[in-house]
Amino acid sequence: MLGAAEMSSAQKLAAAWVNFYSVEHPRGSDRTQASKRYLDAEVAAFELVDTVRDNPELAWSAIIEVLRITDNDWGIGNLAAGPLEDLLWLHGPSFIDRVENESRQSRRFALAFQGGWQLGDGNAEVWARVRALQEAGAADGGA
Repeated sequence: MLGAAEMSSAQKLAAAWVNFYSVEHPRGSDRTQASKRYLDAEVAAFELVDTVRDNPELAWSAIIEVLRITDNDWGIGNLAAGPLEDLLWLHGPSFIDRVENESRQSRRFALAFQGGWQLGDGNAEVWARVRALQEAGAADGGA
């Protein structure tokens, strides 16, 4: 369980992720200023990707927080195909029970979870459980 400081960190990571997927991609004559905003947002958002490797408990809390605070399909899809997928690849045995529980309790999580794919060889047992959850979610219309 995370303490107050770590929860604040999870909230910051989640807010940065959501912000990045809300920032307009730079185009046209406004490119210089928009590019800086976009790059700043990208750097902040991808701290979550690094956190998956370095502090998986914090990353898990941030993933749950992202799903709590946004309904942006683009951001949620990339969350599933990025940090959530990486969490299962790097730390699957430690998190698969939580993933299964969250998938059963949260429609939003179950829908997001449909976007994850197995990376590399991974842990066969973890990915068998992931596939079973995905198949059950697809059969239920996502939850």
